[in-house]
Amino acid sequence: VGWTYSNGAGKTYNALYGSVAIKLDKDITLFGEFAPTAEFMSPGNFVLRNNYFNVDSIGSVYWERSNALTASVKYEFDKYFQIDGGIKYFSSEKYPYFGPSTDSGKFDLHYADMKSITPYVNFLFYLGPYGELYSTIELSDSRDVEGNQIPYLPVLKLNAAYSYKFANGLTSIVKLDYQSKRYADIENKISIGDYFDLGLSFIYSFQPNLDLTLDINNLFNQKYYNWYGYREIPLNILIGVNYRL
Repeated sequence: VGWTYSNGAGKTYNALYGSVAIKLDKDITLFGEFAPTAEFMSPGNFVLRNNYFNVDSIGSVYWERSNALTASVKYEFDKYFQIDGGIKYFSSEKYPYFGPSTDSGKFDLHYADMKSITPYVNFLFYLGPYGELYSTIELSDSRDVEGNQIPYLPVLKLNAAYSYKFANGLTSIVKLDYQSKRYADIENKISIGDYFDLGLSFIYSFQPNLDLTLDINNLFNQKYYNWYGYREIPLNILIGVNYRL
């Protein structure tokens, strides 16, 4: 149990927070957390999320994530696999989301009085000599007070990755990202289709601090959109080098 205090953008925020963990046995643990927060975000934070954001339209943004609750359970079976899942909830009277701009082709920030509830589950399998598999699934219901779904927040989100390390220093990764249909406006009249991206990554370690990387994205050359009016890059290949000091 504690107290959080923050000050920025001319705003001051105070709130009580607390968390609890109960170990039922050696394999199962229950978690609970109440952690409301205040978010202070610069235009740069939003550009990182949306390259088409009209960065000159705002200064710093302050919003509160009120009544933030998380309840979850984690099950671990020795060193073979781990499953955790639960539900997350928060509300906000001024949640920032991307919407149409008067500057054609750009996006401005809009605000909604909203609530969000998200059941989720995470899987992590240690397959020994056969690699590792990780996956997360979220079902999110994020709506304003009129019952409209918040733009660009999908109902279903799925991420999965399988990795295998060869004896010669090569690591291969198969990645899957999926998002269900999203809306581009708060009235939920404009929708963009679901998002499916299958990719491959290869990392070859020449030395402990030097890697050669190869990434293949959108393997099936799908036509999908993250932002209304902007099709994402089709099948593409990236080659790089990572050097660590």
